[in-house]
Amino acid sequence: MRVLACLVASIGFLLISVLPGDASEESEQKPQTVEQRLIELAQSYSCTPRRYCSRNISSCQEARWYFLNCSWGGALDGDNDGIPCENLC
Repeated sequence: MRVLACLVASIGFLLISVLPGDASEESEQKPQTVEQRLIELAQSYSCTPRRYCSRNISSCQEARWYFLNCSWGGALDGDNDGIPCENLC
C-alpha cells in the first residue's frame, strides 16, 4: 500500500514537472516523458547508505522519497505527523 501511494505521488509530481508551463512557448528541447523522469529519479536516490535530515538530505522532495521508499524512512518523521524532515518540508 505504501509503495502504491508513493507511485501515485511520484507520478502526480512528475506530471506537474513534465508539463510545460505555457503552451504558447515553443522550446527547442523536447520535454522529458514521465517514464524518463521516473528513471532519472530512481537512479538519483538510493536507500543505502542511510540518510539523516540534519546531515545529508538537502530537499523536501528527497526527504519524501526516502520516507516513502526506504525501510528506515519512517525515522525521518520525528513526530509521526506524516511529514519527513520538517526543517526542509
